[in-house]
Amino acid sequence: MVARLRGLAARGSVRQRTTLGAMLAVAVALLIGALAFIGIVERSLTAEVLTSVQTRASDLAALVESNVSLQRLVDEPADDEFVQLVDAAGEVVAASAGLRGEPALVELEAGEWVSTDVPFDDERFLAYATSARSGDDVYQLILGRTLEPVAEATRLVTGLLALGLPLVIAFVAATTWVVVGRALAPVDRMRAQVDA
Repeated sequence: MVARLRGLAARGSVRQRTTLGAMLAVAVALLIGALAFIGIVERSLTAEVLTSVQTRASDLAALVESNVSLQRLVDEPADDEFVQLVDAAGEVVAASAGLRGEPALVELEAGEWVSTDVPFDDERFLAYATSARSGDDVYQLILGRTLEPVAEATRLVTGLLALGLPLVIAFVAATTWVVVGRALAPVDRMRAQVDA
């Protein structure tokens, strides 16, 4: 009887170690994959925002060059957007609502972009700079758009993965437990016969 108990203990030990090892291996692989996936989603969505900002900035720069009133240009930005026009001396000559009276929000070279905080919203914005010429005057046009959709999508994906990964790990553990138990069943029967 003692020998049988030892056999069961050894069998359980192998089964437990195998199950734990499989769980850890799968958990590490899934965690690395989940973090990489979240990063890819975030970068991809940020790239989409940047593309739309670059297109809008190019359109606004063309309007500056066509001598449209600078303040009228920034009076009606799109939703969740800001615009600042900065002259060669670094003074803001026109700004959308929420930034009037504020200095240039960011210092960027034309074609550069950065994620930044804004004084009129809690969410971060992607700010992009381009140059625009009106007659002999050269301006820097800073256009920003909210990154809230990126943050929301990232939070959603993170939440879904946080719910799904433990379920996958539990499924792997249960499957490993059953498979290892079946694989060790003949050994247990042989031990029982030897004991008998």
